[in-house]
Amino acid sequence: MNGLDERIPFTKVPNRILDEVISKLSGSEFKILMTICRSTFGFHKKRDKISISQMVDATGLAKSTVIDALHKLTQKKIIKKNEEVIPHEYLVVESNQQNLDGPKKQPDSVRKSNQPLVRKPDTQKKPSKEKKDTTISSSEFSEKLIRIAEYWNNLFYFKILNHHSDLLDDIEKSLHEFSEKELKKAMTNRSGAKFYENRYALKHNPKCFFPYPDTIRADLHRTPADLFEYEQMIDRVTGGQNEQSDFEMVSDIKDDQGRAMWKLKS
Repeated sequence: MNGLDERIPFTKVPNRILDEVISKLSGSEFKILMTICRSTFGFHKKRDKISISQMVDATGLAKSTVIDALHKLTQKKIIKKNEEVIPHEYLVVESNQQNLDGPKKQPDSVRKSNQPLVRKPDTQKKPSKEKKDTTISSSEFSEKLIRIAEYWNNLFYFKILNHHSDLLDDIEKSLHEFSEKELKKAMTNRSGAKFYENRYALKHNPKCFFPYPDTIRADLHRTPADLFEYEQMIDRVTGGQNEQSDFEMVSDIKDDQGRAMWKLKS
């Protein structure tokens, strides 16, 4: 039999992904890209709304790994994300002019003022009454501030926007007290902690997080409901609640001793 069996279902994948893009991707990035291809090209659509939880279920990756992979794919201009809808909408960029090695030192575009995080507030000058700041280069921020704001925007419903000047100042201040890694861990813990199950507005409001170092410290010591420290995992195994094969290691999330956390397989 020379041809393909037409009875076998398949999803079309653009040749450039397999010819040009695949060698530039990590395993998690490739899994997420294929998930987006399946949800779009696989159903004859250009774009589709896909939740983080759907991507977790489809790939078997940890939530934080999915978020990180989406961030990197967006930076490399392999996918585009529409944050104006919930769940967010994704599409695979059609042009083969990709920036596969990460963001350029000098940005090649500007962002509009209704998009998340595009400028650092100017504390030296009063805003002009004659001219509103509608477009501005992302080079005016520290890269850490951008990464922290984008991490928050991927995890929570209430977004950090460019006109939130007081909040941007609070993020800068928090970066003087906490490392980028600590802030990301606190946000990850916050997103899945049982403490916030009935506190939706508090959980998703960045003004209830960044201005308060004590809250950040508290979130640093919370444990997401679906994650377990090594001892907790062993306790569940020895107590007969689970088999060790029921767990998978989440290497990108660490406990207070720097050890990988464990997650129950879905």
